[in-house]
Amino acid sequence: MNKINTNINAVGSIPEYDMIYYVLQLLAKDTDSGQLYEKLVLNNKFGIRTEQSRARFLRAIQSAFWEFKNKDHEILISTLFKARNLEDTKRYALFWSMGINNLLFEKITNHVFFKAYFSGRVQIANHDITAYLRHERESSEVIKKWSDTTLTALASKYLTFLKKIDFVKGRLKREFRYIQLDNISLVFLVYLIKAIEPGNSNIMESRYFNFFFTEKSSMVNIMKKAVFSEFFEIQTDALGIKIDLKFNCGEIVNVISGRI
Repeated sequence: MNKINTNINAVGSIPEYDMIYYVLQLLAKDTDSGQLYEKLVLNNKFGIRTEQSRARFLRAIQSAFWEFKNKDHEILISTLFKARNLEDTKRYALFWSMGINNLLFEKITNHVFFKAYFSGRVQIANHDITAYLRHERESSEVIKKWSDTTLTALASKYLTFLKKIDFVKGRLKREFRYIQLDNISLVFLVYLIKAIEPGNSNIMESRYFNFFFTEKSSMVNIMKKAVFSEFFEIQTDALGIKIDLKFNCGEIVNVISGRI
């Protein structure tokens, strides 16, 4: 079950994000937990000072990026991180996976990040997030137990994560970067959403629609582009967009990987 927790702190504290990609590549190759622990914790491949921190970061990576709603979800993420290319899609997938697997990250992203981004604001600040968390603390039995120091740390690490995946820039003031998914990443996201929401036929009503970084009013025209007809068929009506996939989740990464 996706519960409220402070895993954002651990992910945001990882000093070298190559560690995340390295761990996900190993997991995609079915590396067992003992080998992972040996490579990352005992052998200290990334030079992280304490064994306790190394173990904490490994747990955080697995929790944030290697939990799945179903087998198709697992197949998609696994084949993505086995691919030799698709670097932008992998970077976006870190954001998407955090939003899918971490309920607090999803809440902050929807109620603070996307709200500011789509309103046309230039910046997002720590106090935007802490204000939201303080409001949530009034009704959440979990967040109610957290101190102001914890809330401030969560806000800071959330923005640190966004900076490390190149969604924001700046040191003191976090400025939004303009985010427009490339065609390959958009195709992957369509397959991802269809995998994790198999009962939802209308992608416009997806819980994760904002992951496309576009307004609903623009989505129909985007999806009608001829370039996408190879990967799925769409039907549009007044209610939204219905999509029929042309490949299964085990095939699509190899297909799009060959289009670069």
